[in-house]
Amino acid sequence: MPKRWPPFLSELPSAPEYSPVTRAIAKTSDSEIAAALRLFASMPPSTGVLANPVRHHLPIACNGVALELNIRSFGIRGCLLEEDIVTGSADAARVIFVGLFGRFASAGERRSFQLLLSQEFNLAVKRVLPPLAKFMKAFPNAPADASMQYMSSIRKATEASQAVNASRSSAELLRDLIMVHLENSAVGACSSYMRFLLRRRPTASAGALLRQTKLFLESTGRDPFRAIFSLLLRRKANSTEVGILQNLGTIQIHHGSAGSNMVARYFAALYTKSASDLFTASQMALDCARHFGAITDLTEFVAQLEHALPGRRDELIRQRAFGGNLPSFGHPPQVCLGPFSAPAALALAEAFTVLNLDQG
Repeated sequence: MPKRWPPFLSELPSAPEYSPVTRAIAKTSDSEIAAALRLFASMPPSTGVLANPVRHHLPIACNGVALELNIRSFGIRGCLLEEDIVTGSADAARVIFVGLFGRFASAGERRSFQLLLSQEFNLAVKRVLPPLAKFMKAFPNAPADASMQYMSSIRKATEASQAVNASRSSAELLRDLIMVHLENSAVGACSSYMRFLLRRRPTASAGALLRQTKLFLESTGRDPFRAIFSLLLRRKANSTEVGILQNLGTIQIHHGSAGSNMVARYFAALYTKSASDLFTASQMALDCARHFGAITDLTEFVAQLEHALPGRRDELIRQRAFGGNLPSFGHPPQVCLGPFSAPAALALAEAFTVLNLDQG
């Protein structure tokens, strides 16, 4: 492993033993049930990264009827809980490190990991800005996911294949996944800022978009999270805003990632020939009309409410609720609620852990 790569990149947790389909096949004596289950035998088992058990119970009374609310609270690798994020004791870097490596980072590892994230983000910005500026000039209303998919196609066509399989060294593969994920993050945030610049001045050239975005990024410092939040806010985010948005985004790693994590796991189990494809498919899962698209659905519904007259908003919410398609936690119609439409960072952990299961 090259010296520039931190050693913890290859120090990964062991594969979990939990495989519900395999266990169910072994337990059943019904040949028809066994045959149906075997159709799913090649599916990757639970990775053990995320868990969402009921951890709180709240008795309530509704019109004299006693009820009990069972409240779920997610955990990561069994050692970091949702309330750690809510209370501010676990930031994004801490959560991602635990998700990937199944343990808390030492002080030195934390600094090294944060430096790795910063370096990869800044290198990604240098790679993507010139072609991204031309794309946004040609398609000024393109959403972030379209921009990421466009740049993913360029990456796949111009770079050596970044295959996703268990035959590669752990550190090399994980670094590839981190690199692609941060490049996608840079593309999404920078395209959002360029879209803002074009709406303010539609005649701006691609060169002007490139120069203005570069200057703005230089003013935000080297922290990739602050840079992303600043791009989305269209101004330099202050420390309070960074803390709030990082908290929301860190919680979203779980609540917004059910679809993207599942798709990432399947692509990893299939040994996709390109890491770009793994992330593109994961992003697409979050833009579906049902079940995995709650973040986009909620964002669009909030925009609809913002443009409605104040007296009309309650009625719009009531209509969606009675129609059974109000974006919220739970099933159906959707599984998650949150402010961002990009796939969660823990898709990395979900996909990468599948590679350690020796699926073949």
